[in-house]
Amino acid sequence: MASERNRIRRLYAPTAQNSNKAAKLQKITEDDIVGKSAPVIILSDGLWKRRFGSDAQIIGKTITLCCAPRQYTEGEEGEAGHFSLELRTIADAGLVGYPNAGKSTLLRQISAARPRVAAYPFTTLHPIIGVVEFSGYRRATIADIPGLIEGAHRGLGLGHEFLRHITRCRIFLFVIDVAGSEGRNPVEDLQQLRKELDLYDPLLSQRPWFVIANKMDLPCAEENLSGVRKKFPKIDIVPISAAKGEGIEKLKEKLEKWLEL
Repeated sequence: MASERNRIRRLYAPTAQNSNKAAKLQKITEDDIVGKSAPVIILSDGLWKRRFGSDAQIIGKTITLCCAPRQYTEGEEGEAGHFSLELRTIADAGLVGYPNAGKSTLLRQISAARPRVAAYPFTTLHPIIGVVEFSGYRRATIADIPGLIEGAHRGLGLGHEFLRHITRCRIFLFVIDVAGSEGRNPVEDLQQLRKELDLYDPLLSQRPWFVIANKMDLPCAEENLSGVRKKFPKIDIVPISAAKGEGIEKLKEKLEKWLEL
């Protein structure tokens, strides 16, 4: 230890406070540092730094030592390639339903999103994400999934593309035309939608799901709603009219509960 201390070179950086002292002891120059492998202590205004190295750069009154590593590992050629990454979760909840069930209209009512709305099917060809605001500065993301048709699990009607988006949502909100305005039975619609998800991926049937009975302002809606509730007594069903904005606040209360925010 004593021999190591004898090898340490003590250099004073000249400042306004110690210029006389530094001049008497030793003046720092680049030659004093460069090429030296012994430890160096730099003293300036009563402060000192210790570094091990063989190179240094003098910047004004400060000396910065560049330490070379004593141990190292030879570098090798790295790996390269092209990778396709997919976001596995796009929304907290996904609106699932047949074309023209009113999913896009509903998303307009509960969020600031503005998906395209028209009186013909497949106006939505890719997911539209909306943000629903709750009290206490809480929020949730809702995805308007393009409409499914029978045979979607086999790829009909871009079914595989649309179902792939459904797998990226935490819970499912089945939006059904409870009035049967498209000539379909709402109970059969819900059963078929559940079947398409199960045939595509059985694990999807294990995720939480709820029902939004839309188009309650149309004839036969009340009667059909009773039939849906009788067929699915344990499922939470919320009746609304997205076109008229009826039942939206009740739906948001339920949505907050479903997502456990």
